[in-house]
Amino acid sequence: MRNKFLEMKNDAYVLANSSSVGGIERTSKRGDLVDPLDGSTAGQWKERLTNAFLSLATIRDHYTQIRFIGIADEGRELVRVNRVAGKLRVVEENALQQKVCEPYMQRLLSHSTKSPFFSEVTFNRENNAVGEPKVPTIRCVVPTYFGNRLFGAIVINADYAGWLQEAIEVANVNRSMYVVDSNENYLVYHPGTRGIGFAFHQSGDYVGSKVVKRLHTLSKPLTILADDKMFFCYKLVQDFSDHESMGIGVIIGIGVDQLLATPRRLNQVMIGVASLLVAMSVVVAIVLGSRLTRPLREMSIELNKLAGNPHASISLPTTQPDEIGLLATTFTETLNSLRDSQSEAMELIGRLEASNRELDEFAYVASHDLKAPLRVIENATQWLIEDLSGLDADSLENLKLVRSRAVRMESLLDDLLTFSRIGRLYTDGYTEQIRADELVNEIASLVSPPSGIEVRVCKDLHDISVKRMPLEQVLLNLVSNSVKHHDKDTGTVEVRAFQDEHEITFEVEDDGPGIPEKYRSKVFKMFQTLKPRDQIEGSGMGLAIVEKHIRTIGGAIELETGKLGGCLFRIHWPKCVEEGIHKQGFKLCDPQ
Repeated sequence: MRNKFLEMKNDAYVLANSSSVGGIERTSKRGDLVDPLDGSTAGQWKERLTNAFLSLATIRDHYTQIRFIGIADEGRELVRVNRVAGKLRVVEENALQQKVCEPYMQRLLSHSTKSPFFSEVTFNRENNAVGEPKVPTIRCVVPTYFGNRLFGAIVINADYAGWLQEAIEVANVNRSMYVVDSNENYLVYHPGTRGIGFAFHQSGDYVGSKVVKRLHTLSKPLTILADDKMFFCYKLVQDFSDHESMGIGVIIGIGVDQLLATPRRLNQVMIGVASLLVAMSVVVAIVLGSRLTRPLREMSIELNKLAGNPHASISLPTTQPDEIGLLATTFTETLNSLRDSQSEAMELIGRLEASNRELDEFAYVASHDLKAPLRVIENATQWLIEDLSGLDADSLENLKLVRSRAVRMESLLDDLLTFSRIGRLYTDGYTEQIRADELVNEIASLVSPPSGIEVRVCKDLHDISVKRMPLEQVLLNLVSNSVKHHDKDTGTVEVRAFQDEHEITFEVEDDGPGIPEKYRSKVFKMFQTLKPRDQIEGSGMGLAIVEKHIRTIGGAIELETGKLGGCLFRIHWPKCVEEGIHKQGFKLCDPQ
């Protein structure tokens, strides 16, 4: 039975990952409906997929329909093959149906799953109504994705009764059995007969089975029940209850007398053996019990002293010449080793905390002491420029150059101080929760781009909630870089995001000049700029700060050429960053 489910799932999975499905997905995004990879048209790809459907249906007698359904246009079918009266028929384009109202399509759209699933068994449906003839049908659904977007699904329909019957015939079952699902549809089989009965709960002539009603429960994977004549065993074969769908199990029966004949004979023998063993056990327990339990009780009393004081002095029977003495010796050695290790660890932690405090104090003092003379130089050169009106052009230019270098040096010191404190400086921003779109809008306001440069915030950010810091500084540096280094009067900087169970992926893309591939390995290093600092102001620390923030929280950053022609920075931001920050610093994610 499990093999039947696996076979159907594998068939749908192979179709979903075929080149024909990929071709249809690619051509659907093109206005000319031509595949950019090999020039095939949408119609050619559909014809190839149709041939694949026909080939599969030829060897799977109980497949009644194979379809490729897109989510666009109310879940319209793109390709469909039917089995009608035992013959395969390709459904014309104008007869393809919209399936968005079907339960399996609703589940596909609401759960956004990437895993195959089986539908509840219902009658076959055509144009949102039960079709004729009425055939109980099971469906296997495999979602297909174009990039990270759900595009559609491969759906295989099978004649449920014939499908189950084929599994039983292949297995060559030699006992009476039922196959039952969560709606109490059941197939009953008796060996030696050609007839296999099937009862479907939506049929007007449905009659329930007492055996099915008494045994079938999806809450227990194995159930056993007996009456005066028969012994029944129910085994869950396939559980789909976590998908709010269905489960299928098998019930097998055997006569009580046949099953219990051997156990009854063995029971009489075992009673005699058990009585003898009990008597022997009592004697051994009396002799050995007092000898073994006394030192153990003494050890228990000593060990209880450690519960209130881990450093308490205890006395264990280490000299006793047996396993208890060996146990006491091993425990004493282990306890002493743990105490020594704990003392060393506490000493190392203290040294590390003192070292971190000294580093913070040094960075602050060094920054403050170095910036003081720079401010004097900056102010003095400004006063000279204002007071000495008779200076020639070269002298004036030199004074301005000195002043700009002082300003740049002060900015560099600020960036170095920021870089040194990444991962160790905690602020309220590390606990403040904010919606991602609000954060990016604030960043765009801080950057204040020129009137011709637009910072575009994609709507996907509205549904993502993050901690303000350190993400704010990461995105601020990236957006600011995109605006600062743009080479045109008009342009776009686009910020978007999407998430899965483990991480949030942010993308910052612009249509600026981009970064040649040979320089991409250097841009995240300190003091690296692609243009001379006389052409554009900057310390060369912005991307180094970004990379260190991301590396500290256990994420990653990538740089490539985007679809807009400029730079595309892709940030992999672990979701565990939301829970790992504390006031002594933060260790956000364990390395994988």
